[in-house]
Amino acid sequence: MEDTHKRLLKEHAWYKAWHSVQHISAIHFMLLAGATAWMGQFVLRQVALDMPLQAAVITSESTSSVGQLTAQMLKLSKDYIAAQTPEEEAAMLSQLTSVVSERKAALVELMEQNPKQFLLATIPPGLARRLPDSIQPLLEDAVDLSGELTVIHRDYEKEKHAEFQYQVKDEASGKVYTVHFADGVTGATTGARVKVHGVALAQDVAVAYAGGTTFQTQVAGAAAAIGVQKTIVIPVNFTDKSNQPYSQTQIAGIFFTDVNSLNMHYQNDSYGQTSFSGDVTPWFTVPYAASTVCSNDYAVRSAADQAATNAGYVLSNYTRKVYVVPDAGCGWGGFSTVGGSPSYSVVNAYNQPYFVQVVEHELGHALGQNHASTRACGSKAIDVYSNCSFSEYGDNFDPLGYYSSNDSNSAHKFFFGWFAAANVLKLGANASGTYTIAPIEGKSSSVQLIQIPKPNTNEYYYIGYRQPIGNDTNLSSTLTSGASIHVAGAGSGNTAWLDLTPGDSNYTNAALTDGATFTDSINGLSITQVSHTAAGVTVTIASSQPACTPAAPTLSITPSSQTAGAGASASYTVSVVNKDSSTCPSSTFSLTSAAPAGWPATFSPASISLTPGASGSASYTVQVPANTADGVYTTSPQVADAQVSAHSTSGAASLTVFTDTVGPLISITSPSNGAKLKGNGNTNVAASASDSSGISAMVISMDGSVLKNCGAVSSCSYSLSNKSVSTGSHTITVSATDKLTNTTTKSITVTK
Repeated sequence: MEDTHKRLLKEHAWYKAWHSVQHISAIHFMLLAGATAWMGQFVLRQVALDMPLQAAVITSESTSSVGQLTAQMLKLSKDYIAAQTPEEEAAMLSQLTSVVSERKAALVELMEQNPKQFLLATIPPGLARRLPDSIQPLLEDAVDLSGELTVIHRDYEKEKHAEFQYQVKDEASGKVYTVHFADGVTGATTGARVKVHGVALAQDVAVAYAGGTTFQTQVAGAAAAIGVQKTIVIPVNFTDKSNQPYSQTQIAGIFFTDVNSLNMHYQNDSYGQTSFSGDVTPWFTVPYAASTVCSNDYAVRSAADQAATNAGYVLSNYTRKVYVVPDAGCGWGGFSTVGGSPSYSVVNAYNQPYFVQVVEHELGHALGQNHASTRACGSKAIDVYSNCSFSEYGDNFDPLGYYSSNDSNSAHKFFFGWFAAANVLKLGANASGTYTIAPIEGKSSSVQLIQIPKPNTNEYYYIGYRQPIGNDTNLSSTLTSGASIHVAGAGSGNTAWLDLTPGDSNYTNAALTDGATFTDSINGLSITQVSHTAAGVTVTIASSQPACTPAAPTLSITPSSQTAGAGASASYTVSVVNKDSSTCPSSTFSLTSAAPAGWPATFSPASISLTPGASGSASYTVQVPANTADGVYTTSPQVADAQVSAHSTSGAASLTVFTDTVGPLISITSPSNGAKLKGNGNTNVAASASDSSGISAMVISMDGSVLKNCGAVSSCSYSLSNKSVSTGSHTITVSATDKLTNTTTKSITVTK
C-alpha cells in the first residue's frame, strides 16, 4: 500500500493535489487501503499503455524482463532530458536510476545464463552514449580487451557436470574481466594471448566467439606436462570449519611419497617423463567462512598464499599450487586452471576413498588437458553428432574421466607429449594399409598411436591399444583384446571414446575384436582388426569415396545490433556457409525472415547457391512501422532448402528502436541555481549541450532577452556584467537545438 501511495504521488498530478489538502492525510490511507487493488490495476494498466512491450520474439522470462526495463529506461531518459525544472529533473533521475539499476542486475544474470540472449537484449553502444551521463556507469558498452587468458574448469563430479570460466586481464586497464562466449570455445588454455571484442557490463564481457576473439598465441599443453612439476600444497581451514580430513603427513603421502601417490601415477603414465615433487604446508586458517570459497575463491587463495609466505614458503619456486579445503558444500569436487604457470587447483578433501583420484583429475587440468568423455551413437559406432549423445565424464578408464586411476587414454598421452615421434603414425585422409600398434602402458620404440583425420568435424581419430599392465591391471579382457578409438581435436579439448560394439550401452567391451570393422561412411573410412597379441594389435585401414552428408549451414548477421527510429529502416548483411560434406552437390539456400509482426523485411538476393564449403551473403533490410514504441526488438533471418530438409537454420540480430523527439541534454555549469550576483564585477554564465545527432544552435538569454547566440557548439559562455543587472530576481535560460530540430531549454534563477 505504501508503494502504491508513493507511485501515485510521483505519477499522477490529481493524486498529489488531493493529498496536499490540509487534514486529508488522516483519512486518505483508509481510502487508499480500500482501493489499493483497483488502483494497482489502474496504475499497471497505465504503465502498460505508456510503455508497450517489445516484440515477443525474445521469449525467455529473463530476456522479457530486460526488454520491459529497457523500454522504461528509454522513456524515462527522454522524460529526464525534457524536464523543465530542477525538481522535475531530480524526480525523473531518481526513477531512471532505479530502473537502470534493476535492468543492470537482470542483464548480469542473463549474461551468466545465456550470453547469446544477453547480446540480443543489449542496446548498441552509440545509443547508450546518447542517454544521460548519470546512468552511463550502469549501462553496457562495447569493449576491446587484449591480454592473457585464464581458463578455470570446475568439476561437479557427483552430478557429472562441468563448468568453464574464462578470464582476461586487460593490458591497457589492468582490470580482470570474466568473458562469456556466446558460441562456446574449444581447446583454450591458460596463458593464451587473446584479443576480445564484446559487450561489457561491469567486469563481465559477452562475446560471440567466432567473430569476437582472436587467439594470438596458444600455449601447448605438451610442453607444460614434461619434467618435474614443482608443487606446493596448502591445506586451508575456515573460521566456521576447522576439520582436517587428512594430516599434513597424509597429504604429502597422497601427493608425493605413497606407492599409489599422484607422483607415482604420473611417472608410470608418462614413462617417467612427468613427476611431482614439492611441499605441503601446515593447515592454515583463513579469515573467511567456508562458503567464501564457493563464491570468491580468489580471496581464500590470496589469504592462504599470504599465510604460506608468512610461514617462510617462497611461492615463486612452484609451478603448481594446490589448495586443499574441507568440504565447503560448493557442489564441486574440485576446480583448476587449464594449464598456466603457475597453475592453481582447489580440491575438496572428501573424507572418502576417491580423494587421490580427484587430485589426479585436477592436476590433469593443470597440465593443460580437458575431460575424457564418451560419444555414443545408438546402433552405430559413429554418426553425425546430432544423432549421438555425449557424456562429459564417460571414460571411466582415464584420470580425466570419472574417478579413475588408470593410465591416460592414447589421445591424452599424445596431448601430454609423452609419445616420441616414432610412437605416432599420422596418416592422411586417404590412407590405406595394414599396421600394428603396440600397447600404450609401457615405453616402446614402436608405433603406439595412429592419428587419422576426421574431415567432417575438423577432428582426428586416435587409435590405440591397451593391456592389463601397471595402472591398467584392472582392465577387462574385452577391453584389452582389441583397438580402442577416440575422437578429439589436434591437441586439446575433450577426448571422446567411441563404443566399437554399439547398442549395448556398455563400454567395458568398447574395443574392436578380431575380424570386426569400424566404419565411418561419412568420411569414407574403415578400420578392420586383423589380430591381436599381448605385444600389439594389427589393423587394416581402408579409404573409400565418402557419402554425401548434408548439414545445416551456418548463418551470421552483421551488425549484431543497431538503432533506428520509428518509421525508419535498418539494413544488415547476412552471410551463409554451406557445411555439406565435400562429395555433395551445390545447393540453393532460400532466405526468409521472422521479423516482428507487421515489420516488412526483404533480402537481396532472396536465395544463394553455394558449393560445399563456399560462402555467400545477402543484404537484409527491415522496415520499422511508424507507430513502433521504443525498445529492443529481435529479427531472425532464416535459411531453408526445399530439396534438402537438413539445410535449415536461423540467426538473430537485435534492433533498438529509439525515436529521437527530445532535444539536447543541457547543463548550466555557472552560476549555480539561486546564486546571488554581488558587486559590480562580472559573472561567468557557462553551459554545455550534448545530443547524438549533434548541436545546430545554442542561445543564452536572461529574462527573455538574448545575451549570446553561440551557434553550432556544444559549450558556450558569456561574461555577464553585474552592473547591468537590476535589483531583484532574474531568470537565465539556455536553449539548444539538435540537428534533428529538437529543442530543449533549461533555466536557473539568480538574484541581485
